[in-house]
Amino acid sequence: MRLTRLTTGEPVTLRTETPLGAGGEARVFEIVQDTRLVAKIYHQPQPEIARKLAVMRDNPPDDPMAGTGELTIAWVVDLLQTVGEKKRTVGFLMPYVSERMPIFTFYNPSARRENCPLSNPLYLHRTARNLALAVRAIHSRGYVIGDVNESNILASETALVTLVDTDSFQVRDPESGTVYRCPVGRPDFTPPELQGKAFSEIDRVPEHDLFGLAVLIFQLLMEGTHPFAGIYTGDGEPPPYESRILAGHFLHGSKRVPFRPAGSAVPFAMLHPLLRSLFVRCFEEGHLYPSRRPDAAEWAAALLEAEQELIGCAVNPQHRYGQHLAACPWCKRTRLLNGRDPFPSVQSVRSGTHLPPKTVRQSRVLSSGNREQGTGNSSQSPNSPTTQQPNNPMTQWAYSAGSGTIGHAPTMSVNPQNVWAILAFLCAILAVFPILRVMAIAAVVTGILGLRSARDGLGGRGVAWFSIAAGGLILAGTGLLAVLPHTVAKVRTISGLGGSVSSIAFTADGNRLACGTRRISGMTGTRGAFHFVGVVSESDTVVEQVRGDVTAVACSPLGNLAAYGYKEPLGNGMVSVVNSVTGKRLWESVAHIGQIRAVAFSPDGRTLATGGYFDYVRTKHLFAQAILWDARTGRKIKTLESDGEANSVAFSPDGKRLAVGSGGGGMTRSTEPGRVTVWDIETGREVWHATAHSVNTLAVAFMPDGTQVASGGNDSAVKLWDARTGKRLQSWSSGTDWTGGIAISPDGALLASGGSDGRIRLWSIVSGQLLQTLEGSRSVLRSLSYAPDGKTLAGGFGDGTITFWTLEKLKL
Repeated sequence: MRLTRLTTGEPVTLRTETPLGAGGEARVFEIVQDTRLVAKIYHQPQPEIARKLAVMRDNPPDDPMAGTGELTIAWVVDLLQTVGEKKRTVGFLMPYVSERMPIFTFYNPSARRENCPLSNPLYLHRTARNLALAVRAIHSRGYVIGDVNESNILASETALVTLVDTDSFQVRDPESGTVYRCPVGRPDFTPPELQGKAFSEIDRVPEHDLFGLAVLIFQLLMEGTHPFAGIYTGDGEPPPYESRILAGHFLHGSKRVPFRPAGSAVPFAMLHPLLRSLFVRCFEEGHLYPSRRPDAAEWAAALLEAEQELIGCAVNPQHRYGQHLAACPWCKRTRLLNGRDPFPSVQSVRSGTHLPPKTVRQSRVLSSGNREQGTGNSSQSPNSPTTQQPNNPMTQWAYSAGSGTIGHAPTMSVNPQNVWAILAFLCAILAVFPILRVMAIAAVVTGILGLRSARDGLGGRGVAWFSIAAGGLILAGTGLLAVLPHTVAKVRTISGLGGSVSSIAFTADGNRLACGTRRISGMTGTRGAFHFVGVVSESDTVVEQVRGDVTAVACSPLGNLAAYGYKEPLGNGMVSVVNSVTGKRLWESVAHIGQIRAVAFSPDGRTLATGGYFDYVRTKHLFAQAILWDARTGRKIKTLESDGEANSVAFSPDGKRLAVGSGGGGMTRSTEPGRVTVWDIETGREVWHATAHSVNTLAVAFMPDGTQVASGGNDSAVKLWDARTGKRLQSWSSGTDWTGGIAISPDGALLASGGSDGRIRLWSIVSGQLLQTLEGSRSVLRSLSYAPDGKTLAGGFGDGTITFWTLEKLKL
């Protein structure tokens, strides 16, 4: 395609072989003529888009960073037209934004520690202030952002902010008065007066943007917490954010609301008093009266004042806090988070110890405790030589049987009246063997009968009472062991794999673990990689390195296939299938426009499923995609689409159904909360779907018998669903901010979950009880996987480590 600039007529050549990005509306390319600019080309250019772009080009806003060489607003530079008699506008030129990360990276504690650990509270206040100044510049020229959310805002480690995707802004032509509306929006950033409205039919005003701006500032200063997030204290299911916003349920205002802050949440009192008053004005007074919401200039002034009153902590200078506080709140929060410092010191970052893996003490304690429990039962048993005393009835019987010297021996002669006591004692002795439950019951029953018939209280009755007690203790012990069916012992921890571990999966033989890693944060030129690591040995084979991040891995349950998904910077989501023995690549294909979040093999290994989503899409509706592939040839079989972003996929044990976990976070404009959708693979029809978690469902898994589906999400819940009907069966609170990894033991007895706090929790699927908590890492847990034999559990963490635990089933 031959293109020229509209204003100058100069030719523009696109580097079409390497697009920088793609979405539902357009693709972005480098241009040969000027490396400072990029071209955005629409798939289906419309005359209305051309008119809107022309207005934007002719009326640029004043950039707050003008003259510094930095960029605050990635605005339209020029329009691009086709060459020929019928010229038409197909896209536009805009500045090339580099060395920026999504603003989410800075306000999310885990992402910040991994990517920009030296961004302290002073930087966050300044980032928020620069954001407010950028919004003020937009509003001062009569523009409205409309779709305010974290995906449209990039930030640097030096607190600079850049607004991107500006072609989606609402634009008013100053000459004709024509309004080009913004047709999209995120519900968690949408003000109450617009909730449930069709954005394409509404002219937006700055007050609408100010609600979303306040949400983002709140998240920047409050460790990513949404201002309407909290623990629901009402009846039924917790309402989604849009319902909370519509009802005005701001937790920190003067009104009574059915929510309370989570125990791990940052206290609202930590904020500067002026900032607190502005948040109350925006979310409480502004609920019914949008004009009372603070404008961008007020926010900028208040943030400057709050920043100037920050003081340093004597323990860690990275801890900056308001002088209205008596003590450093970040030191207190570090203790609350078991040593995970939200703002690690410069020394710890330089030495690389700001994300050290914890010593897995809990694993050893649990293992030792279980062994002690076993020996404890034995040491307390009357059979133990260390507890033998002359006045013990059982000891008297043993001595008389051996030497005939104990005077009470005649009472234990084979007398019909004592036969029940003798049988009871024999049952108690035999209860140490595998049939102990039956024998323990027999010991109790025969002991009771022995009491009724024994003639000698010291002999027969004593043995009968002992048998009842021993049988009861054994029954109680076996019952407890039935509830706690596994002992746990740490095998080892692997580190040095590169960047954050994004996904792991055991090979079919259970001897190796496939592992995907991201690029090392803060180090340019690093690459993500796909590894195989030995479960017991130190072997590590890197199959392939990629320029971007390896985000998902899977191994076939049968055969020697392994798959991984990756996305290079501003590129498409790719899926690659390799031979897990030789490492030879069998095929590779473009799978999704955006990231690939999940891959999974069918039980027979013939089909591969990938889950992905769209980046930078500006359409009214969004689709999460699950694509089915022929695992050996790479032929695309079928595409399954639902709302949101696909984060996890799982096949049913019979291979006939596929569960997809999706949601509306990240780069989407979907209004869907976290969902679980189950598909019939043969027909491609949806069997059922359920609203499972707020914003995102991050993990799904089928039970080994195929009767239930488990899900985990960013609302800290772990839920079980009827795989046939979608009815919710159980819901557990995982005790962490979000649950990103779920694994079910092959015997269907245990469910392992993990997430933001780096701990792994083992649940009884039958009872729903939390059985054990394993200490994993100071960093977040990204992925969990059980070995095929169920004896080993592996966890992959954000600090680049993998830990293995043995889970040996007790012989009852």
